[in-house]
Amino acid sequence: MTGLDPASRYQVKQILKQLAKDGITILFSSHILSDVQDIASRIGILGRGKIMNVGTPTELQERFRIGDEVEIVLATDSKPIEHLERVVSLETVTQQTPERMIIRLSGNANVDESLSQILRELITQGCHLRNFNLLKPSLEEIYLKYVGGAST
Repeated sequence: MTGLDPASRYQVKQILKQLAKDGITILFSSHILSDVQDIASRIGILGRGKIMNVGTPTELQERFRIGDEVEIVLATDSKPIEHLERVVSLETVTQQTPERMIIRLSGNANVDESLSQILRELITQGCHLRNFNLLKPSLEEIYLKYVGGAST
């Protein structure tokens, strides 16, 4: 959908979504992975001229064990978060600002249980939350895991 102005791009995406909803199979190719993620229910990943994998976005995420992320935003008057790694299986913790952090759960973590444990710990620590949000890996992250970041 390159070459379209934003309004036309939106219209084309809406038409494709409606056709898919009506049960019509649509095959399209794009390097704009956010469009693919928006529209497609099944995705084929091509790399180095070959089909590397096919599945739903969730299936592709699970096959490569890419962990979900949790965004935590504290109120400005909150005390800082301490030692979440004791509570849940974390891959990384990135402090974006004093109030905002992104936690990547390990790929084999039980997401529901991990979210509950994190929330309980934040409450126990007396943190004041402004936002607590589960972020799924983008199709771009999944693609880069499959092709190893190499150009195709």
